[in-house]
Amino acid sequence: MESLRTLPCFVHFLVILGFSCSLIRGDVSFTHELAQNSSPACYGSDYTSFVNAGCNKGSEQQVVFPVKVVAGAKPNSTGCMDIDNDYIDKDSAYYNKCCKQINTIDCVDEYIGPNRTTFMINCIGRRQCEKSRVIWKLTRNMSCSPNETWKDVSNYAYLEYYCIDRNRMETPHLDLKIRNQQHLYLTTSNTNSYQSGTTSTNVTCFVQTSNHSDIEVWIMDLRLNASTFQNVTISDGSSLKVLKDLPNNDFTPRLISDIHASQINVTFETKIHREEFIWLGFKAGSNDEFIEITCDESGKVYIQIDPAPLSEEQKQNGMIIASVTGGLGFLVICIIFGVAFYRRYKIRKIAEEKQNLSENED
Repeated sequence: MESLRTLPCFVHFLVILGFSCSLIRGDVSFTHELAQNSSPACYGSDYTSFVNAGCNKGSEQQVVFPVKVVAGAKPNSTGCMDIDNDYIDKDSAYYNKCCKQINTIDCVDEYIGPNRTTFMINCIGRRQCEKSRVIWKLTRNMSCSPNETWKDVSNYAYLEYYCIDRNRMETPHLDLKIRNQQHLYLTTSNTNSYQSGTTSTNVTCFVQTSNHSDIEVWIMDLRLNASTFQNVTISDGSSLKVLKDLPNNDFTPRLISDIHASQINVTFETKIHREEFIWLGFKAGSNDEFIEITCDESGKVYIQIDPAPLSEEQKQNGMIIASVTGGLGFLVICIIFGVAFYRRYKIRKIAEEKQNLSENED
C-alpha cells in the first residue's frame, strides 16, 4: 500500500459514499495493560468509607483507567461485621482481616449498578482517584458458594484498574511523533487534566506498524452527546469510521474489528467541550512489532484510496450533461462569431457611405 502521499480533502468524501457501519467487538477483552486492584474498603452506614486507587510507578507519571467495580462479601464463618462502623471498638488486626484483605473464600462479583458511572468518572484519567463511596450488592445476586452462609448484602468493595504510562498517551498536535512496542494512546483531552473534557484539535495522525501487521484500534473512552460537533474519523484505505456514529462505550474498551491494515489515518476535528471525551488505543497485531504515530495538519491523508467506479446511470447522466454543455458552448461560439462578423460588416458599410459622400461633394 502506498503511503505518505498527500491527497486532496475530497478523498474523504469519496470514501464516505461507500461507508458502512463499523463493527464494534464487545466480546474481546482488552489485555494489553496489567490489571491491579485497589485496597478494599468496608461499607459504612455514615458514608465515610471510601475506595481509593492510584498509580505510583517511581518517577514515571501514570494515569488510572478503571476497569470494573467489584463488590465482596465475607462468609459468616469469619465473624466479620455488617458495616464499617461496627469495627470502632475492635482491634486493628480484626478490622484489616475483614475490610482490607481479599481472600479466596470471599464471594466477589462485578458491580454494574447506577453508582458504577460515578466510580468511573471519578477515576478515569487521574493519577489518584479518591473518596469513591463504597457500594453494596445483594449476595443472592452474586455467585456465592453454597457451602458457606452469607449476609444479605456485600460488606466491602474495591476497584480493578490499569495504570497507563503518560509517555504512551498524547493529545494529538502538529509534529507529534511517538513510537513504542506497547500500546499507544491518543485522547482529545489534555493529558494533564483529562477531566476537563475535549480540547480544540485540527490534525491528522498517521498510524503504522513496523512490520506490516494489522493495527488494533481500541475505543477506550467515548462519551459524546447525541448532537455532538466532534468529528473524529479513522480511514484504513478502503473504509471510513466516524466515531460520532458509534455508540458510547460505557468505560469498557471496545475493539473496532473491521480494520485490517498496517497503516491508517486518524483525523481529529474537535471543539472544546467539558462533558465530551474521546480516548483511542493503538496496538500492533504482533507483540514484537512497534506502533508509530506521526501527526500533521488536518486535511491531508497518507493512504492512497481508489475512487469507486461510476455506475451506468452515472455514466449516462454524465454523457447527457456533457452533450448539453457542449451544445451550449458551440452556441456561444456561434454568437460570438456572428456578432464579430456583423460589426465588421457595419464598419465596412459606414466606410463605403463616407467615401460615396466625399465623391458626390467633389
